Amino acid sequence: MSTHIKRLCDSLELPRADAWAAHATVEGWLRAESAPDSDTSIDRLRVGSRLLSRLETDGRLTRDQLSLLADLCQQRLDDDTAPARDRESLAAVVDHVEYTLDMCST
Repeated sequence: MSTHIKRLCDSLELPRADAWAAHATVEGWLRAESAPDSDTSIDRLRVGSRLLSRLETDGRLTRDQLSLLADLCQQRLDDDTAPARDRESLAAVVDHVEYTLDMCST
Protein backbone atom coordinates (compact mmCIF):
# COMPACT_ATOMS: atom_id res chain seq x y z
CA MET A 1 0.00 0.00 0.00
CA SER A 2 1.39 3.40 -0.92
CA THR A 3 1.13 6.49 1.21
CA HIS A 4 0.23 9.80 -0.36
CA ILE A 5 2.18 12.62 1.29
CA LYS A 6 1.46 16.23 0.42
CA ARG A 7 4.71 18.07 0.77
CA LEU A 8 4.33 21.65 1.88
CA CYS A 9 6.45 24.25 0.17
CA ASP A 10 7.40 27.64 1.53
CA SER A 11 4.97 30.51 1.68
CA LEU A 12 5.23 32.89 -1.25
CA GLU A 13 5.86 36.09 0.74
CA LEU A 14 4.67 38.20 -2.18
CA PRO A 15 4.90 41.98 -2.29
CA ARG A 16 1.59 43.64 -1.44
CA ALA A 17 0.49 44.41 -5.02
CA ASP A 18 1.35 40.88 -6.19
CA ALA A 19 -0.42 39.31 -3.21
CA TRP A 20 -3.50 41.43 -3.93
CA ALA A 21 -3.59 40.40 -7.59
CA ALA A 22 -3.15 36.71 -6.67
CA HIS A 23 -5.86 36.88 -4.01
CA ALA A 24 -8.31 38.66 -6.31
CA THR A 25 -7.66 36.09 -9.04
CA VAL A 26 -8.27 33.08 -6.78
CA GLU A 27 -11.27 34.68 -5.09
CA GLY A 28 -12.88 35.55 -8.44
CA TRP A 29 -12.24 32.05 -9.76
CA LEU A 30 -13.77 30.44 -6.67
CA ARG A 31 -16.84 32.66 -6.91
CA ALA A 32 -17.36 31.81 -10.58
CA GLU A 33 -16.56 28.10 -10.34
CA SER A 34 -18.62 27.33 -7.25
CA ALA A 35 -21.82 28.05 -9.17
CA PRO A 36 -24.16 25.04 -9.42
CA ASP A 37 -23.75 24.76 -13.20
CA SER A 38 -19.92 24.69 -13.06
CA ASP A 39 -17.97 21.67 -14.29
CA THR A 40 -15.15 22.21 -11.79
CA SER A 41 -14.61 19.25 -9.49
CA ILE A 42 -15.14 19.49 -5.75
CA ASP A 43 -11.50 18.50 -5.22
CA ARG A 44 -10.25 21.39 -7.35
CA LEU A 45 -12.57 23.80 -5.51
CA ARG A 46 -11.23 22.47 -2.20
CA VAL A 47 -7.65 23.11 -3.36
CA GLY A 48 -8.69 26.63 -4.40
CA SER A 49 -10.41 27.31 -1.09
CA ARG A 50 -7.37 26.21 0.89
CA LEU A 51 -5.14 28.22 -1.43
CA LEU A 52 -7.17 31.36 -0.74
CA SER A 53 -6.94 30.74 2.99
CA ARG A 54 -3.18 30.27 2.84
CA LEU A 55 -2.76 33.40 0.71
CA GLU A 56 -4.65 35.33 3.37
CA THR A 57 -2.45 34.02 6.18
CA ASP A 58 0.82 33.83 4.23
CA GLY A 59 0.86 30.11 4.97
CA ARG A 60 2.87 27.35 3.37
CA LEU A 61 1.40 25.99 0.15
CA THR A 62 1.19 22.53 -1.38
CA ARG A 63 2.35 21.79 -4.91
CA ASP A 64 -1.31 21.47 -5.97
CA GLN A 65 -2.10 24.90 -4.58
CA LEU A 66 0.95 26.44 -6.22
CA SER A 67 0.09 24.84 -9.55
CA LEU A 68 -3.50 26.08 -9.36
CA LEU A 69 -2.31 29.60 -8.54
CA ALA A 70 0.08 29.65 -11.48
CA ASP A 71 -2.63 28.29 -13.80
CA LEU A 72 -5.22 30.84 -12.69
CA CYS A 73 -2.86 33.81 -12.92
CA GLN A 74 -1.54 32.71 -16.31
CA GLN A 75 -5.06 32.12 -17.60
CA ARG A 76 -6.09 35.59 -16.50
CA LEU A 77 -3.08 37.04 -18.32
CA ASP A 78 -3.72 34.97 -21.46
CA ASP A 79 -7.44 35.82 -21.53
CA ASP A 80 -6.58 39.49 -21.09
CA THR A 81 -9.15 39.74 -18.29
CA ALA A 82 -6.82 41.36 -15.78
CA PRO A 83 -6.86 45.12 -15.32
CA ALA A 84 -3.75 46.81 -16.69
CA ARG A 85 -2.61 47.66 -13.15
CA ASP A 86 -2.54 43.93 -12.23
CA ARG A 87 -0.80 42.50 -15.30
CA GLU A 88 2.75 43.04 -14.04
CA SER A 89 1.83 41.66 -10.62
CA LEU A 90 0.20 38.56 -12.10
CA ALA A 91 3.25 37.90 -14.27
CA ALA A 92 5.45 38.28 -11.18
CA VAL A 93 3.25 35.81 -9.27
CA VAL A 94 3.55 33.25 -12.08
CA ASP A 95 7.34 33.63 -12.11
CA HIS A 96 7.55 33.41 -8.32
CA VAL A 97 5.30 30.35 -8.19
CA GLU A 98 7.28 28.55 -10.90
CA TYR A 99 10.50 29.27 -8.99
CA THR A 100 8.92 28.03 -5.75
CA LEU A 101 7.69 24.85 -7.46
CA ASP A 102 11.21 24.18 -8.76
CA MET A 103 12.69 24.73 -5.30
CA CYS A 104 10.00 22.63 -3.64
CA SER A 105 10.71 19.64 -5.85
CA THR A 106 14.41 19.49 -4.96
